[in-house]
Amino acid sequence: MPPRDSVFPFGRTYSVAVDENLLVSNVELLWADQVMLTDSSRLIHTSFYGDTLEMQDTFYVAIGEGSNLLLQEIEFENNSRIKLKQWPSVYHCGYHISHAITEGDMVYFCGEYSGNEGGMLLDGHFLDIGSGNPQGFIGMMDETLEVQWLRSVGGSGYEIENKFAINGNNKILLAGASASSTVHFCQDSLVNQAVFHWGTDFLYFVQFDTSGNCINKKTIDYYYGGTIPTSIASLSDNAYVVSGYYNPSYIGFDSLYLFNPDNSKTGFLVKLSDNLEAQAVFQLEGSPGPKYILSMITTPDGLIGICGYAQVDTLRIGNEVMIDDPETFSFGFVAFLDTAFNVVSAVQLDGTCRKLIQGQDGNIYLLAFYGNHHKLFKLSDVVNGIDRDTFTENTIDVNIFPNPMSKGEAIRYELKSANSIISHIKVYDVYGRRLISRAVNNKRGTLELDSAKNILFIEFYTNNNQRILKKIVAQ
Repeated sequence: MPPRDSVFPFGRTYSVAVDENLLVSNVELLWADQVMLTDSSRLIHTSFYGDTLEMQDTFYVAIGEGSNLLLQEIEFENNSRIKLKQWPSVYHCGYHISHAITEGDMVYFCGEYSGNEGGMLLDGHFLDIGSGNPQGFIGMMDETLEVQWLRSVGGSGYEIENKFAINGNNKILLAGASASSTVHFCQDSLVNQAVFHWGTDFLYFVQFDTSGNCINKKTIDYYYGGTIPTSIASLSDNAYVVSGYYNPSYIGFDSLYLFNPDNSKTGFLVKLSDNLEAQAVFQLEGSPGPKYILSMITTPDGLIGICGYAQVDTLRIGNEVMIDDPETFSFGFVAFLDTAFNVVSAVQLDGTCRKLIQGQDGNIYLLAFYGNHHKLFKLSDVVNGIDRDTFTENTIDVNIFPNPMSKGEAIRYELKSANSIISHIKVYDVYGRRLISRAVNNKRGTLELDSAKNILFIEFYTNNNQRILKKIVAQ
C-alpha cells in the first residue's frame, strides 16, 4: 500500500495516495486554503478545490495534521498525476499557509505569494517567541526563494489577516488587523484609535516601496469591536480597494464613515488613493445579523467583484434584495460594482461563497460551500441558475399575472409542479421590509398587494422546502 498524507483542511481530514515516485493516484478530494498558480511571468495566490485536476501548472499546499504541517509543492504533470515535493515542517499559521522560510533556528515564517517583476512578494505571520502572539510580516524573495528584504509588523497583541497589493506606481499596500495598542513597523508605529481597544482588532494600512522602505501609513476611527480585511487589489488609476467586515457601531476612513447600529459583522469596501486618501466606501445593508464579504477581485473590464454570505432575513446590495430561506442557516451572494461602488449586478446563491477567482482563461470562477461540500463553478453558470439546478432535483416555478400590474391590482399566481403545493407566501418591499406573511395550502390563488409600492418581491415556499422568488413591478 502506498503511504498516505493528509491534506490540511478546515477541521476535516482528507487523504491522497502517494507511490514511491511521489506520484498521487486516486485523488478524490484536494483542499488548500491558499494556493499559488504560477506561469512564466507571475504568481497568483488563490483558493482551489476540486475532484478533477485539469491544469498543468505548479501549486503549493499545506499538508499535515494539527501543528505538524508539511508544505508540499504540487506539479501538475498531466491531467491525472501530481508530483509532491516535501518541504520542512512549519508552525501552524492559521488559514494562510503557503510557504516557509526560517530565521535562524527560532522562528518560522509562512504566508502568501503574489507576482511582481524582479521578485515575489510574500506576506503572512510568524510566532513571536517572546510574546507568544502571531506577528505580521511582508517581504520579497527572488525566484530561488532567497529573501531580498523582510519587514515585521506587530505589537504586544496578535496580528491577523495580512493582505497586500502593489499598484502601477510600484507601491505596496499592506492591510492588516491588530489587537495591539500600538503596531510597530520600520522605525514607525500606528496607535489603536478606539475609545476601548482592549481585545479588539483594528484595521491598519502600511505602504512600502519595492525596496522595503515604509513610505505611508493609515488607520481607522472606530468605537469598539473588530475590523478584518479579507482582500485587497489595485485599480487602473493606481488606487487600492480593500474588502472586509466590521462589527463596531461605526468605522471612519478620513471623513467617510460607515454605521452599524446593531453591531453585526458587516461587509464593507473602501477605496484608497495612491497616497491613501479615502475616496469611497460601501457596505452591505439589510436586517440585523452577520453579512460577510469574504472575497474580492477586480476584472479586466474594470469592475469590482465581491462574494460572501449572510445570516439575515434580508440582504440588500444596491437595488437587489435577497431573502433567506427559513429552513437554511445562511445564503451566499455574488455582486459586481464599478470603481465608484455603484452596484452593477448581484446574484443570490443557495450556498456560501468563499472565493472569487479571476481565471487565466478569462472566466471568473466561484468557490462555494453547499451542504457539506465545496464546489467550484464558472460564474456564468451560477448566474444562469445552475447552482440551484445542481442541488434541487425538482426545479419548479410560479407563474404570476399580470406582471407588470396596475397599482392596487390583485395578482394571480399558479405553481408549475405536479408534486408540490405552495405552503407559505411572503411579500417584501425593495428595502427588504416584510409586508405580508401568509400560510396557504394551494397551487393557485390571488394576492392583494400594497397599492403604494412600485416594486415588490414575492417569495413562495412549497411543502418540500423549495423557494421561488419573484419580482413584481407596478405601473
